[in-house]
Amino acid sequence: MSTPQQCMLIRVDAKKPPVLMNALVPDPASDLPDAHGVYTAQMGKKLRIQVDVRQVATRFGEPVRVEISGSGGGQGEAPAAPQGMYMSPTLHGDMPAAGADVYFVPSGEGDNPSLTQTRGFIVWTPMPHHGGWNGSVCVHACTSGSGCSAGGGSSSTCSVPKCFRVRVERCKWKVQSEESFISIAPKFQTSWLQLWYSNPLLKHPDFPFDASSSDASGVINVGRTFKTRPDDTAESVSSRFGMSHHRLYDLNADIAMLSPGQPWPMDQVVCVIPDSCSLEDRPMMG
Repeated sequence: MSTPQQCMLIRVDAKKPPVLMNALVPDPASDLPDAHGVYTAQMGKKLRIQVDVRQVATRFGEPVRVEISGSGGGQGEAPAAPQGMYMSPTLHGDMPAAGADVYFVPSGEGDNPSLTQTRGFIVWTPMPHHGGWNGSVCVHACTSGSGCSAGGGSSSTCSVPKCFRVRVERCKWKVQSEESFISIAPKFQTSWLQLWYSNPLLKHPDFPFDASSSDASGVINVGRTFKTRPDDTAESVSSRFGMSHHRLYDLNADIAMLSPGQPWPMDQVVCVIPDSCSLEDRPMMG
């Protein structure tokens, strides 16, 4: 006597993509956004934005490949992240080699049928020409697919991008160890005397200084901020302060994409380093 035939339906679901999130438990050394969700960076200071990655029904310890892209930075769009920005699986990781993949790897081994979670960091030290940069940086995360062709598996499955808004303070430089006005001045195409004039709390210009000798955060002024008028252009502001157009753009990354002669938005704030010597024989401008 034979038993009745029994059939089972087996369905292989497609692997769910990883999910990118804001930091659930921020590392004390990572940076936090302001009340509007914007991260503020300073030239010369390392910015670290924590990114958490959650995976559902995956092998515990399976690596997650992450990439970063950017948009904004001025009036136009830039597909690449700002120069020098990279992803790191650790808070103090170095920039990876050009073209190298970056992976976040959860700790532990074995299978976990529920959730695995890991974290990594967006790391960036804005350079002297990044003052005024304002845009979004977006992270993409991918894991290997299910690998099962019958279930519609693919070679990889990727998350919905997670974007973070970042702005760089203009006219501010984070003092590095053993720096002085003489060593900082060439970074901004100015003189030590001009820098000293912009920082009246510093009593002597000749010696290296640190956070205790500048201000509580170790930040100095590299120029002056100027609020423009509705009819101002790069040409008029450059002429007013004895600067070249290129120098003005280097100090203000957010206006570098404006067309020559194009008026700026009302009350646009820019960083300027006046060249008083070139203005000695000019008539006063209104």
